Amino acid sequence: MTKWTIRRIAVAFSFPHLKRCLLIDKSTVWKRVGFSVSILAFSIVLWLTQPFLLFHTVAEFFSIFLAMSLFIIGTQSYRYSKNDVLYFLSLAFFFISVFDGVHTLAYRGMNLIPWATTNMSTQLWIAGRMLQIGTLCIIPLFHRHTFSKGLQEALFIIVSGFIGTLIFTGNFPTCYVDGVGVTAFKKAVEYTIVAVAAIAFVIIGKLEIINSKRVIFYVRCALMALAASELSFTVYKDVYGAMNALGHLLKILSYLFVWIMVVEEGFAKPYDHMFRQIYDNSIRDQLTGLYNRRYYEAVLADELKNTSQLSLVLADINGLKLINDAFGHAEGDQAIVWFALAMKEKGRPTDWMIRIGGDEFMILMPGTSLSEALSVVREIDSGFRSHTIAGITLSASFGCMERTDQGMGWGELLRRAEAQMYRQKLSNTPKVKSHIIERVMQSIFEKAGWERDHSRNVASLSKAIALGMGLAEAQADEIFKAGTLHDIGKVHLDHEILNNRHTLKEAEVYEIQRHTEVGYNILSQVPEYSQLATYVLHHHEHWNGTGYPLGLLREEIPLQSRIISVAEAFDAMTSDRPYRASIGRQAAIDEIRNEAGLKFDPEVARVFIEEVMKQGWHDSKSSKTIIENEGQRSAGMDS
Repeated sequence: MTKWTIRRIAVAFSFPHLKRCLLIDKSTVWKRVGFSVSILAFSIVLWLTQPFLLFHTVAEFFSIFLAMSLFIIGTQSYRYSKNDVLYFLSLAFFFISVFDGVHTLAYRGMNLIPWATTNMSTQLWIAGRMLQIGTLCIIPLFHRHTFSKGLQEALFIIVSGFIGTLIFTGNFPTCYVDGVGVTAFKKAVEYTIVAVAAIAFVIIGKLEIINSKRVIFYVRCALMALAASELSFTVYKDVYGAMNALGHLLKILSYLFVWIMVVEEGFAKPYDHMFRQIYDNSIRDQLTGLYNRRYYEAVLADELKNTSQLSLVLADINGLKLINDAFGHAEGDQAIVWFALAMKEKGRPTDWMIRIGGDEFMILMPGTSLSEALSVVREIDSGFRSHTIAGITLSASFGCMERTDQGMGWGELLRRAEAQMYRQKLSNTPKVKSHIIERVMQSIFEKAGWERDHSRNVASLSKAIALGMGLAEAQADEIFKAGTLHDIGKVHLDHEILNNRHTLKEAEVYEIQRHTEVGYNILSQVPEYSQLATYVLHHHEHWNGTGYPLGLLREEIPLQSRIISVAEAFDAMTSDRPYRASIGRQAAIDEIRNEAGLKFDPEVARVFIEEVMKQGWHDSKSSKTIIENEGQRSAGMDS
């Protein structure tokens, strides 16, 4: 045996290597070792103190128990583990246990099978070992090939049936001669098994044909124990002798390694993974992977509330709800994921990262000063701002407080950090939300270029109607802004729907009609536009109650919405659209006159026809302007 081989064996069985391969804690390793040693110690005591026949019977029955139990565990757990290697091993050891069982019953002195001989018992033993070494050597094939369960079962039935037939018909080579000992054939088979085991020991690891280090380790141990067992059986002459007993002990050890592997990989590991996943799901946020509020309240709050030095950071993503309403929850979720990613990348291993709620996060920093915490916050903020959604630069508001002694209670620490965060949010939010509104309108214009002119024209025409009805300048400016933003809810529509050249389907009509509600949800979140949200919501209501979304009747509809309704209808009829051409100025006026008292407020329609149309509104195929100086003065919100 070369020095290289000796070193490989020593490393393979060293405790650090064993622990690293098994990937389990030290106490578990010692439990496994203790279990195996106890079994072997009991077997040795039984051998030394009891008749050999009793020792042999107990040893074989214990081996059969191991084989049958791993067969049950391996096959029944396949539905969870989906591990073909373990299923193959489990199936193999069922057939091996059959040979071992008949071998035990046929053993000299048992007198349970009248026609059994010592040679037959030895043949059955050899058959079991041939099946065992063949199984361990076939395992590497599973790395590149998939074998169905039916094919595996058929393989073992055919091979086992063939060998059993040879033995019971007297056609299997002689393995033992009474008074002489084992035959040359038996020795040749056992030396071959030892050689194959040694080769397989090296190849399994060297070619990396099995991904699991744990499986490789157990298979190697089983191969070594099997090889040592077979070596002991090449030198015995008495079936009741010491070398025969040693061979049985090593065989039990070989079975133990396979049994532990199947139990670990096929039973313990899948269930451990399942329950760990359940536990992780209960304490971690599914979207970001950060700890969740439940874990914070159940564990961290108690663990850290007595920490003398602690920095607490609260964070809130600016304008997240507005992003959700304007661009969809997928974009909002992406913003959350990017913020969590910035926390993970810029935070430290000692920091606890928690998602408290929808857009709220917490960072707990034990043993961290305020200046250190602020440095981490700046890094997180910078990392988050590097991302954009629909051209919107993402940002968050932070509140950071430090506790240097236990005099400040946990609740007080939270309150101060939260107050600081909300002060920053009050400063950041208006600018962020205004920017989002601008980007929303820009997004609509990019999807449908004609919406830009439509927005301008409806705004200008609405203001002209408002002035014609005697409303104050401030009210007219407000209506101008509402007219500019009246179609902001169309941000949720696809390019294909906005530019559809054919008759819309029912589902598409429904989506278009939803734009008033979407627009309301968007604008109502921005304080300076919250009043405009109501006007936008109702600008498709009809005077006779047949409009949408609420079917309001007459004066139930806000005046501003009634004004926008007339302005939008006129611009829509006198402008080219992807689905139809303009009907012309006069035809549009006639249509509004005909619908007065039905779709439109009669007074608004009268002012529009008799006042506004006489103030210089002129027809054009692409765009129209009215009271240009008024439009320019009020264009603060013109996108």
